[in-house]
Amino acid sequence: MQDIFRIPEASKLLGIHPAHLYRLIRSGHVIPKRKHPLSISKSSLRSYLRTRYKFLNELFPKDQ
Repeated sequence: MQDIFRIPEASKLLGIHPAHLYRLIRSGHVIPKRKHPLSISKSSLRSYLRTRYKFLNELFPKDQ
Protein backbone atom coordinates (compact mmCIF):
# COMPACT_ATOMS: atom_id res chain seq x y z
CA MET A 1 0.00 0.00 0.00
CA GLN A 2 1.27 3.45 -0.83
CA ASP A 3 2.00 6.11 1.81
CA ILE A 4 0.44 9.17 0.13
CA PHE A 5 -3.07 9.32 -1.36
CA ARG A 6 -4.80 11.90 -3.51
CA ILE A 7 -8.32 12.91 -2.46
CA PRO A 8 -10.23 10.48 -4.73
CA GLU A 9 -8.13 7.52 -3.53
CA ALA A 10 -8.30 8.50 0.15
CA SER A 11 -12.05 9.05 0.06
CA LYS A 12 -12.51 5.66 -1.56
CA LEU A 13 -10.43 4.02 1.18
CA LEU A 14 -12.53 5.75 3.85
CA GLY A 15 -15.77 4.94 2.06
CA ILE A 16 -16.87 8.58 1.91
CA HIS A 17 -17.56 11.10 -0.84
CA PRO A 18 -14.58 13.28 -1.81
CA ALA A 19 -16.56 16.41 -0.81
CA HIS A 20 -16.87 15.01 2.71
CA LEU A 21 -13.11 14.45 2.86
CA TYR A 22 -12.55 18.07 1.81
CA ARG A 23 -14.83 19.13 4.69
CA LEU A 24 -12.84 16.97 7.11
CA ILE A 25 -9.64 18.65 5.91
CA ARG A 26 -11.11 22.15 6.27
CA SER A 27 -12.36 21.35 9.78
CA GLY A 28 -8.94 20.00 10.83
CA HIS A 29 -10.03 16.39 11.35
CA VAL A 30 -7.74 15.17 8.57
CA ILE A 31 -4.36 16.83 8.07
CA PRO A 32 -3.06 16.94 4.48
CA LYS A 33 0.53 15.91 3.78
CA ARG A 34 0.86 18.21 0.76
CA LYS A 35 -1.25 21.09 -0.44
CA HIS A 36 -0.28 21.04 -4.15
CA PRO A 37 -1.52 18.54 -5.16
CA LEU A 38 -3.69 18.00 -2.10
CA SER A 39 -2.61 14.66 -0.67
CA ILE A 40 -3.23 12.71 2.53
CA SER A 41 -0.67 10.49 4.24
CA LYS A 42 -1.45 6.98 5.41
CA SER A 43 -0.63 8.06 8.98
CA SER A 44 -3.14 10.94 8.76
CA LEU A 45 -5.86 8.54 7.60
CA ARG A 46 -4.96 6.14 10.40
CA SER A 47 -5.07 8.96 12.95
CA TYR A 48 -8.49 10.09 11.74
CA LEU A 49 -9.86 6.54 11.93
CA ARG A 50 -8.46 6.04 15.44
CA THR A 51 -10.15 9.26 16.56
CA ARG A 52 -13.44 8.42 14.86
CA TYR A 53 -13.55 4.77 15.93
CA LYS A 54 -12.09 4.53 19.45
CA PHE A 55 -12.22 0.70 19.51
CA LEU A 56 -9.44 0.62 16.89
CA ASN A 57 -7.00 1.80 19.56
CA GLU A 58 -7.67 -1.38 21.53
CA LEU A 59 -7.59 -3.70 18.52
CA PHE A 60 -4.45 -2.25 16.98
CA PRO A 61 -1.74 -0.83 19.25
CA LYS A 62 -0.31 2.52 18.10
CA ASP A 63 3.01 0.94 17.09
CA GLN A 64 1.43 -0.97 14.21
